[in-house]
Amino acid sequence: MTAQLEIQVLSSEKLKEYWKHALPYNLYRGLIDALVVYDRTTGCEQTDEKISVTKLNVHRMSRVEKTFVMNEHLKEELEHIPYTLNWLVITEAWCGDCAQIVPALKKIADESNGKINLKTILRDENPELMNAFLTHGNRSVPKLICMDESFHVLSTWGPRPEYARKLVIDLKASPATAPFFKEELHKWYAKDRSQSVEEEIAQMLMLVSSMLKSKN
Repeated sequence: MTAQLEIQVLSSEKLKEYWKHALPYNLYRGLIDALVVYDRTTGCEQTDEKISVTKLNVHRMSRVEKTFVMNEHLKEELEHIPYTLNWLVITEAWCGDCAQIVPALKKIADESNGKINLKTILRDENPELMNAFLTHGNRSVPKLICMDESFHVLSTWGPRPEYARKLVIDLKASPATAPFFKEELHKWYAKDRSQSVEEEIAQMLMLVSSMLKSKN
């Protein structure tokens, strides 16, 4: 979904506290790898379905980590960031969209030359945070909260690229395709190779950079 400016729902001090307890990506990734060994997942519900999807998500994350290649538009927008940004990503191990998107966000942060700090935080363990950043009233993840160095919210993004959002709506609308929407969605992710995520994040960064520069 295209980034939208947010009204600050939580105070910057509160968001700073969440940031302190959030996990760097490598620890989040390590947590997932450890949980699947013991047939567990993150979140409140330890169902067979969520555990099975988490195991599949490990492979999805590995694929994105290995195949991600940044486009020139995004590289250009990263160079234009005037100040350091803090990206807090609300996520869960059992979420297929998170598996496809969070590794891409991490790669973008890695390519920012220190301009973007990224941490992850679990949805179900932080209901107040999640409820402050709903998508159309839903607790959808992943949700990227883009903040400045003082933890003021500049923009948000998620849970899916706009094309993926529309694809899911169309697939669910037909009884013939509704049962298979997840499979079709992940086929699209594999074909898209994070390009839609990159383009929408580039658009978000362009807006954020313009805002920050106008404050000078």
